[in-house]
Amino acid sequence: MTTALGFGVLIISSLTLFQQFGIVTAITIAYALIAAIVVVPPAMILWGAYQHYRQRSAAERAAALDA
Repeated sequence: MTTALGFGVLIISSLTLFQQFGIVTAITIAYALIAAIVVVPPAMILWGAYQHYRQRSAAERAAALDA
């Protein structure tokens, strides 16, 4: 968040190019932060369930081969 605010300070620059760069960069970093908070935790939960399913499936296949 501090990085987004740091780039956001460029908005008060007198140079238009720096203003635009500050706006775009601050918004991009803010979106990345929001994505990290909203998307990553559910993705980690789903990935853990998927890994558990893969391990269980491998164990079931191995047990079926032994039978």
